Amino acid sequence: MIALTPLRLGRHLAVAVTLLGLAPAALAEPGDSFVCDMDAGGPIDDAFPEVVGVYIAEDAIYVMDPIINNYYGEPLEAKVISDNDSRLSVRWVVKVKDEETGRSIISLQYELMILKQDLSARIRLKKATGDSLEFKAMGTCKRERW
Repeated sequence: MIALTPLRLGRHLAVAVTLLGLAPAALAEPGDSFVCDMDAGGPIDDAFPEVVGVYIAEDAIYVMDPIINNYYGEPLEAKVISDNDSRLSVRWVVKVKDEETGRSIISLQYELMILKQDLSARIRLKKATGDSLEFKAMGTCKRERW
C-alpha cells in the first residue's frame, strides 16, 4: 500500500478534480470568447440584444451584438468590472444616434455578468446618464477558445 503524504494527496485530489470537471473556471485569457443567448422579453424587448459576443484580446475585451452592429458596424471595447474564478463582468455604452442627423439621442449602458461555473448570464441595461430605471434579462453562454 502506498502511503499518501499531504503532498501526494494534494496531487491526487487535483488530478481527480480536473478529471471530473470540478476545477474552478479560470480567469478569462486572451483568445477566450463567450457567446451568450439572452432572453429579454417584456416591454423593452427591442433594447436588449438577443445574443452578445465577448472576445478577450491581448490588451482589451470587446463586445458585439446586433445593437452595436446597427450603430457602429464593429465591436466595442468593454470595461472589465470583475474577472475572477467565478465570474466575468463587463460594461459598455451604446450611443443611440438619430439616423438623419447623426446626433446622439441617448446613451445606454449595458453590463453583462457571466457566471463561469454554469455559464449562465445576466445583462443589465440603464441609461448611462445615471437614470435609476434598470432592466435585466437572463441568458446562457458558450465558452470557446480561439
